[in-house]
Amino acid sequence: MGILQRGMLVAVGSALAGTLAAAENTRELWVAAESAIAIDGDFSDWEQLAGSPTEEGGFHFQAAWQGAELYLRARAEGGVDFWQAHANDFFNFGIDLGNDSDFSYEADDFHFLVGAPDEDEQVSVSLIRTGAASVETIEVIDVAGKRTATSYQWELSVSLEQLGGGRLRNGQSIGFRIERRLADSGPGPFLMPILWGDLAMVGEDGQLSSEARRRVLDQQAEMAERYRNHQADPAKPERIDEKTRQDLQRLANRFIELQEEEVSESEIDEWIARQLPDGRWPEFEYGHTDSVSATSRMYHLYRLRKLAYAREKMGLSAGKRRKILKAVYRGIDYTIAEDLWHRNWYYNEIGYPLEFARIGLYLRDDLEGERRESVLNVMRRAKRPMTGQNLIWINKITMIRGLLEENPALVERAIQRIAETVQVEEGEGLQADFSFHQHGAQLYSHGYGAKFVADLTEVMYMAHGGRFQFSEEKRELVLGMLLDGNRWMVRGTFADFGALGRMVSVEDKDSGYLAPVAQLWLEMEDGRERELERLIASTQGKGPDLLEGNRYFYRSEFMVHRRKAFYASVKAYSKFLTGTESINRQGLKSYYLPDGSTFFVQDGEEYKNIQAIWDWRRIPGVTGVVSEEPIPELNHRVVRTKGNTDFVGGASDGWRGAAVYDYQREGVKALKSYFAFDWGMVMLGAGIESDREEPLQTSVEQRFAEGSAYLLRKGASRVEVLEGIRELGKASEPLGVWHDGALYYLPEGQRFSAGSQVQKGSWRELRQTGSPMEVEGNVFSLTLAHGVKPQSGNYEYAVLSAAKREQGEQLVETVPYRVLANTKQVQAVADTEGRHRQFVFHQAGRCELADGAWVAASERCVLLVSQDGEGEFVLTAADPSRRGGELVVSLGDAEGRQAEAVFHLPRSSMRGGDSASLRIKVEE
Repeated sequence: MGILQRGMLVAVGSALAGTLAAAENTRELWVAAESAIAIDGDFSDWEQLAGSPTEEGGFHFQAAWQGAELYLRARAEGGVDFWQAHANDFFNFGIDLGNDSDFSYEADDFHFLVGAPDEDEQVSVSLIRTGAASVETIEVIDVAGKRTATSYQWELSVSLEQLGGGRLRNGQSIGFRIERRLADSGPGPFLMPILWGDLAMVGEDGQLSSEARRRVLDQQAEMAERYRNHQADPAKPERIDEKTRQDLQRLANRFIELQEEEVSESEIDEWIARQLPDGRWPEFEYGHTDSVSATSRMYHLYRLRKLAYAREKMGLSAGKRRKILKAVYRGIDYTIAEDLWHRNWYYNEIGYPLEFARIGLYLRDDLEGERRESVLNVMRRAKRPMTGQNLIWINKITMIRGLLEENPALVERAIQRIAETVQVEEGEGLQADFSFHQHGAQLYSHGYGAKFVADLTEVMYMAHGGRFQFSEEKRELVLGMLLDGNRWMVRGTFADFGALGRMVSVEDKDSGYLAPVAQLWLEMEDGRERELERLIASTQGKGPDLLEGNRYFYRSEFMVHRRKAFYASVKAYSKFLTGTESINRQGLKSYYLPDGSTFFVQDGEEYKNIQAIWDWRRIPGVTGVVSEEPIPELNHRVVRTKGNTDFVGGASDGWRGAAVYDYQREGVKALKSYFAFDWGMVMLGAGIESDREEPLQTSVEQRFAEGSAYLLRKGASRVEVLEGIRELGKASEPLGVWHDGALYYLPEGQRFSAGSQVQKGSWRELRQTGSPMEVEGNVFSLTLAHGVKPQSGNYEYAVLSAAKREQGEQLVETVPYRVLANTKQVQAVADTEGRHRQFVFHQAGRCELADGAWVAASERCVLLVSQDGEGEFVLTAADPSRRGGELVVSLGDAEGRQAEAVFHLPRSSMRGGDSASLRIKVEE
């Protein structure tokens, strides 16, 4: 932020407080201070800014400005039982430099996540979150907390020079807030603020000018009005014209049309018979706070929803429909009378209201009087300003409420707010390369992204053809995410593990969600129908996956390489990206998943539900130690990981591509590069080092075995069946291992093991709610051994498509590539025809080719060079470090001809790391 003016801070109470403190059903506390508090370079006395559930206690706040450091202290006294805080809970200190929003996440927001400490335990846990909760880790000088019998106290100090590029001025205000998130609250933003206000810079005299104070208070009034406008329903018109009425009816009918439930008449009869007179079912628990009772209450509502669905869509007799209606009425009346509430905000403001919305729409005209109003009141709890998927859920509820209330303005506003999520984001959400991020800069296209694209498509379909239809720009973005993003990351039913996030720990997470989404687009689209039809066929197993090409998702550090015969991918992560996470006790073994994992897929069944029996230290493509120790577990204090280096990225010309991963983790280093050609991929490793006592290994493959594996050597009849796992020692000649349509080629000099064996495990090992039942399967694996504490080691292997073993034998004899270099300076591969060469320059330098030719780069980069004619070349380059700027590439041959290309690679935060192409001609 530059050198800050020396000054002091004052805290200005929020004018918003009085407006929100009385808001129904929020059950949160808001700051209620009205006077400015002068604060000099030392901490002033504690100032009580808000009340608490007990008269004795309250929220107290301190701030001080010392040099370039901002110091914040907060103390919560009394009401400890109310908060039920424990060491797994988190409090969030939010700082908003622009002070432009009190209830949403903006690009200049910073959030410090501090765990609620155990008694007398000092904690130092922090996570800075900026803009829409995207994660950027910045050094925090000190964060600490302490719990006593009657209070919690936290304090932090942070250099404001690290929080942006501008300069704080006298009279400028900084927003702050303190929020609380329960450990089991699941995905989504924090709870609404429990304390909100402003800090304002004052002059050398310690005074805030009347002009500055007025500006702060005007700003607060504006934000209060924004919040009121957000919460208030637009007026219902006195008369609705016939066309609008038809649009509303079409929306309601299409919503019901899209709902599919699995329920039988026998189940319906049993549920009605077992229902108690007060509307409950004896098998469910109906407590008020713990997670078990929350699940039971949701099951209660699910059952009511299924009954309402059956009455609406199953064509039952009039008598059966009347019985169902009475049962649903009883169930609704019980939930309304009990006013079910949970300590997790999600159930109160999304989970319960969404189920009531679905039930209400099924019942429609049969929902009357006080019961109808009670159902609508539950739905009205869904008002909180949200981001991402939660915003979509909130506004789907609001949209349905608008349908039930016949309020087209409310429906329109809800759909507009959903449409606002459809934009290219720098933080969470849809990225410029059509990948999807959630929980920070983390690839989640098949996790949260799957629900995102499905829900958006449903709403677009419901609104299509009338007043509420989305704009063409929004439609193209969602369709682009489907066909140019998510579709690229699947093969048949296989949804790439690298794009699943922690959902990799859940069974049957496959590409099945794409077919119904594509089917809806067929009803709306005019131009890409053929692509949609092929996507539906391939993901349902009714046709081949014909998508071909290469795509490097530079925002997510993920390369996909596709041919008709195979799919291959590489997932890595840098300091710009989060690799994986563990939340809600899911993803317990995913620690090494993003560490250069590679998958080679042909029919889509190779890895189907293999996760429960995987050796998670030998994920294909990962380099790490051999150890019997448990997989490091991400926990509530460290829920996600980020990379340690910035040279992670790739270049793609749309048909071929190359990627690099500067891997440094836990005492292990390796420069790993990946080169994609028509026939498969080549993987190189250089500069391999380890200071660990355990042996080091690189996993080439670990997938379900399908038939025998064969060891192939050069020369006639040199084929050997591999039984079990065999330690094959150091190869004295090039050889290959063929298995189920793939040849794993290894040059001489590498020590490896290969074969198949039965492996066992359970889903409970991957997630807390998984089945504890032991499962087993026959697994084929191939692993390279690097020994103990290697220094400057390297490796080379390739995975090539070979439908039959005989083709694998031919490839071993005449491998279709040659390695040009594999050093810490440059790694490079060319096809045997010499028309396509791929380079990773780890530093500026020159790579010598055959026959005296050479290629040089002025900066480290990933470079593709394809000969397009006599003396004509197409060059594609990218800067994995995302710095961009000028890159000079030179080509020369033995005859003295040479040419030079000057790239101006993208520098912007959204485009950094993207590829650029140039055409040049080598002349004398």
